Amino acid sequence: GIEYVSNVNRMIAGVQPFRLGKVFVLHGNEIKMAWDGVNLARTMFLKTFNNTIFGHFHQSQQYIAKKLDGSHDGSWMVGCLCRLAEAYSPMNSWVHGFATVKYDVSTGLFKTRNKIILGDRVL
Repeated sequence: GIEYVSNVNRMIAGVQPFRLGKVFVLHGNEIKMAWDGVNLARTMFLKTFNNTIFGHFHQSQQYIAKKLDGSHDGSWMVGCLCRLAEAYSPMNSWVHGFATVKYDVSTGLFKTRNKIILGDRVL
């Protein structure tokens, strides 16, 4: 019952990326960014200006911006569930992690929980 959604194909076709309520869900490769940036969650926000949750960089970060109208938007980068050292990147700043998103279908409001896994503990 799982359907694969290619945001790249959607965006090429002129369709918005997949979203859950008011938060876009990206892999992270859809938006060009450097691997060695200091705050990639902030960089993603400055490129999308939308609530966005993404992975791809195997790190865990968040960035929340207060807008002029007093509302807040943000960007959440989620850790990975793969090995933390690969031949193409044996020394890196990767961290295990996952996120959950709950959202209200009628309002689009959402709650994101970005979790880090250290050893056998979920933080």
